Amino acid sequence: MHSIRPDKSFDEALANALEFGQREIAELASVVDVSAAVYGEAGAKLVRDGDLDALMGEFAQMRLRFADELSAHLFEQSKVLSTFNVAFFGRTGAGKSTLLSAFGELNGEAVSPFGASDWTETVKPIRWRGCQLYDTPGINGWGRRKSREELESTARKAVETADVVLLCFDTQSQQASEFAKVAAWVTHYGKPVVAVLNVRNPRWRHPARVPTQAARRNMSEPVAQHAENIRVELANIGLDDVPVVAISSRRALFARAATPYQGPAKQNFDDDRDRYGIDYLSRWSNFAALESVLAAGITAGGSQLRLKSLREGVRARLIDEATSLEELRIRITERINEVDRITQKYLEVLGYLETEERSRDLHDDVWHSDLLTLAESARRKPYKAPSDGSLLRQVRNLLKSHLAEARNNALRRYKDLEHQAFHEGKTIDAETFAERVFDGGELIGALDRVSTEAAAFLARELSLAGVELRMNDAAAYEKADLNGDAGETADLFANLLRGGGMAGGVAAIAVPFLLGGPLGIAAGIGVGAAAAVSNWFGSNKSRDAVREKAEARAKAARQGRRAIHNTFDDIERHFASGVSKSAWAAAAPLLRPALIEVIVLTNLSTDIGTVTTHLRGQATSIAQTPPLHFLDTTFRLLDGGDSGGSKSFLLGEDWFDQDESIELSYDTTDSADFCRERNDEDTDALRHAIGEAFAHPEPSSIRGWLRQAAEAAVADEAFVEVTNLAAPLARPAVVVAGDYSAGKSSFIKRFFTEFGIEVPASLHIRADATTDEVHRYAMGRIDIVDTPGFQSRRADHDDLALAGVRDAALVVVVLHINLLIGDTAALQTIANGMSTGVGKWPRMLFIVNRCDELGVDPLDSTAEYFNRRDRKLTELGAALRSRGIEVDATHIHGVAADPYGSVGMQYPVTAADYDANRAWDGIGALVAALREWVDDDLTRATALAGFDKACSALLVLREDTRADIAAYRNETGKHDSLIAAMDIGLEDADYLQRSLEHELDDVLAAFVTQAVARIRAVAVGEEKELAEAISSWRSAETEDEVKRFMERATTKVNDWSATHASTISREEAAAGFDVNLNLPGAASVGGVGDAVGQAAGVAGSVAKFGAQLGKVLGNREAALQIGHFFGHKFKPWGAIKAGKAVGRVGVVFGVVAVAADGADWAFQASKARNWDSKRDAAVEQVESDKHDAVQLLLAEPEGPWAYLSERTEQVRLLRGQYEGRQRAAQQEAERLERRLEVADELITAAQELRGGSGK
Repeated sequence: MHSIRPDKSFDEALANALEFGQREIAELASVVDVSAAVYGEAGAKLVRDGDLDALMGEFAQMRLRFADELSAHLFEQSKVLSTFNVAFFGRTGAGKSTLLSAFGELNGEAVSPFGASDWTETVKPIRWRGCQLYDTPGINGWGRRKSREELESTARKAVETADVVLLCFDTQSQQASEFAKVAAWVTHYGKPVVAVLNVRNPRWRHPARVPTQAARRNMSEPVAQHAENIRVELANIGLDDVPVVAISSRRALFARAATPYQGPAKQNFDDDRDRYGIDYLSRWSNFAALESVLAAGITAGGSQLRLKSLREGVRARLIDEATSLEELRIRITERINEVDRITQKYLEVLGYLETEERSRDLHDDVWHSDLLTLAESARRKPYKAPSDGSLLRQVRNLLKSHLAEARNNALRRYKDLEHQAFHEGKTIDAETFAERVFDGGELIGALDRVSTEAAAFLARELSLAGVELRMNDAAAYEKADLNGDAGETADLFANLLRGGGMAGGVAAIAVPFLLGGPLGIAAGIGVGAAAAVSNWFGSNKSRDAVREKAEARAKAARQGRRAIHNTFDDIERHFASGVSKSAWAAAAPLLRPALIEVIVLTNLSTDIGTVTTHLRGQATSIAQTPPLHFLDTTFRLLDGGDSGGSKSFLLGEDWFDQDESIELSYDTTDSADFCRERNDEDTDALRHAIGEAFAHPEPSSIRGWLRQAAEAAVADEAFVEVTNLAAPLARPAVVVAGDYSAGKSSFIKRFFTEFGIEVPASLHIRADATTDEVHRYAMGRIDIVDTPGFQSRRADHDDLALAGVRDAALVVVVLHINLLIGDTAALQTIANGMSTGVGKWPRMLFIVNRCDELGVDPLDSTAEYFNRRDRKLTELGAALRSRGIEVDATHIHGVAADPYGSVGMQYPVTAADYDANRAWDGIGALVAALREWVDDDLTRATALAGFDKACSALLVLREDTRADIAAYRNETGKHDSLIAAMDIGLEDADYLQRSLEHELDDVLAAFVTQAVARIRAVAVGEEKELAEAISSWRSAETEDEVKRFMERATTKVNDWSATHASTISREEAAAGFDVNLNLPGAASVGGVGDAVGQAAGVAGSVAKFGAQLGKVLGNREAALQIGHFFGHKFKPWGAIKAGKAVGRVGVVFGVVAVAADGADWAFQASKARNWDSKRDAAVEQVESDKHDAVQLLLAEPEGPWAYLSERTEQVRLLRGQYEGRQRAAQQEAERLERRLEVADELITAAQELRGGSGK
């Protein structure tokens, strides 16, 4: 052994470290207090009556937890400041308790007496040279008495307060989850570490028992491989230059333990001390190397280690909290954006509230202001929405449409009343006028229909406000129920808009105009009683009377029609205003929570930003401590040592050339008899296990099941693969699986020698993850399969191994003596199966390998060795049951495939190379049982293997079918909302078209009314004046007014297009259609919204395309092109087309004029009995001309109606396309459900054959 420098300053280094620690903890406490104070103020002013929403509540919990945990951490640190603390950390069964007992020179009672997992359940401190060493519960155990989570939490707390951590590994294997926890718990807190590799091979560094140098090097090679693997993995998680010290913890304990010894293997303890002596055991344990490395590091930088531990512990917590807050802030921002979109939608629908209106609907008593103003202040910008929301625009359209008939009927009734009054010479007073012209029931019925449809529109639009929120997984909660049942919401709004919400409801608007008496009516329509109806008397023969009569009738015609239009206009205005107020009253309770959430979360986000900046600033303010590398101090330990000497020192390779001649003798007579007896028992048990494993199901039953599967394949080709895979395999496969470095390859190598087969060169023996693919080897009448190990930190190895197991007739699971550690999911899958593969139980054997490392020498204590082995096998049974794997004890066996690693990588090799330990290594019983099975009829084995493959294929088919059904059902549902959105667009287009028609009629009605009044005022016989009166309504003023109307119509149509294009686009995006499904008519390239919102100038295109539509809609392949056609970017329809439409007004009026000129009204008038009849005919002609003008403008190809018609046709086309896809998805889902029924029947039948095993 290399000479080691003395450690004279060790005690001084400890004293300095403790002193520095006391001063540092006070400074860190100040940092913690300031940070907790800043954190505590954040969000405090945002709480409303103690009511916290989810994100605010989460922040409050984080704030409380931060203060508690940081204070608790400093408290725990302060409790251990009086000592220098070293924590032992590692996997259960790695030898931590044994090593700690060696350090403390204890009597061994803290060590598991039989090597059971999860033995240590609490943190146990001991003193060592003025330091405190902590034994901790092992990680990755199976939870023998306490849960893994509870044990690991205890271990973590000890690590967090440690100054140095000893990472404890052993030569079983080092798993990915071990290094993950090291990264999370050790590296993360900047803990200095030394790695300890506990070598379980009892012959390693035992020169008295291993006389040849070749054998010694052979045993040390896997130790070096394990050490290199540990170094590489630690470097991968940021722990560079970590010394890895190899020791024999058991031998160190035997050398240093106090007596009387109370630990495990007492007979071996006594024998080893008697035979070899304490000095021999101590030297060849390599414990001195570990002790020296640890002491040298503390001597070189004890204060450095203490300060780094304290500072990095607090720094890491501050940074962790800042990171957590930033993650929370991201989610808060996402939520703010979602609620912002909902608020924006509400305002777009209801209309933007001006300042005075906000207090009415959105005042908040807690914050003494209106919520909209507060929200806009918090977000630092106003919401952009028009004062007239889409509801108001929709209501106006509905009013025009639904009141049009009532308005026209009123005009018609007035015309009749006027005719009767003037022809019969009757006096019509204001009350009679109201009763005869207006129909109150008709008007209230129309307004009631408007209320109902407006309520449905409001419910629909405001529920759409929650669509994005509903589709977004990030929204884990909702403050207010914005997505209630649409029918219930519509009823709610309808009740508010009718009857309750507006003062008196519909009747409040209609009744004052209709039922308020003559004076009320006259006042309501703005026309005095005398002016509204001409009360005249006179002689029909008087020229003055005739003139007066004509003037009176003209005045009555003009003012009566105006009164009617004014009445209806006022009704529409008052009703729309009432709807707006009522809608806000109804929606405000839903909007208030959203606005409160915007205000709270926006301000909270700002507070979090402040806290995060502060925490990171505080973390930066903590002084940096340079790291201490134990590897550097190790080099300084050695007098001029190089890297080779360091490796020899750390890995204990200095035993290669040592001569330790000790005469050893054993009485093996009783031992041999005992071993033979146990071998016979093991052989019988394994024979029984294998025999029972292949007893069921019977081959005849399998053949019957296959006939059922073949019938299914005739009807559905999806089952063909199932029947193909069911064919018996040519050679049964014995698949060897298990964790990497459990000794699988050594196990297979041993079997080759026992069966007298040459070991293939591709079978490599190493300590790391050697096997990286599935290897299949012929071994007599069977194949033996080597698979990559589980938990090797190589992502594809688990999948490769599981795939290799599928063909197995028999699975042999090889485990190391630590049994089930880490992730056991793969093992559970092999035994119990999963949704896509059958379990292999009961055709499985569980082999605990490397039983030579149980801690008892079989040659010295044969009975104790088998006792320990039996306990380990019993423990494995319990561990398997804890993982849901019910295993009969006969299927569990213990072996040492390569006792003491004496053969290792040796080639060539024969069975004789294993003879020295054959009596007790357990391989003989397993070989005998397998040889008997191989020599028997293997037909049943091949049939069962094929049956397994077929069942697994069937399970895969079932899962795929279920997934496809879900996808097609989901696809069906996705279409509902989109098709509904298209239906709404089409319905709104219909209302808009009718509304615009009535609005145009109203525009022309004013001019027609003037023309009628002029006609009525024409004196008898004034033919020319009468002709001019007829054409007077077609004036330049009329054209200008119609042009202005056309521009308004253009805007409304474009608004309709933009609104519904956006809605349909959102629905399409939210649906997320699956392009991988086999469905006709895929969605358009540019999106449905793009087709509706962008397509323009398509009048010609649609006309040319229209001839093909009938074929397209009936042809799936052709339907596939519809979306592509409408996905093109067309020139937007807007000012250019509007200009053309406006420019065409004059042309339309010219056409009307020509038609009027050619009319035969004069002919009809000439036949009239008197001048009054001529005037009546002239009035009829004007009414007819107006009707013709409206129809021509409606049919104008450049007008808004034509454009609206084109757009609605596009929507109908796309709707048909998606409806076809929906129908196809439904049909496919139904077809797949029939397949699923058949698969379920076959799987149930297979499970009955297998006795319920498998999935």
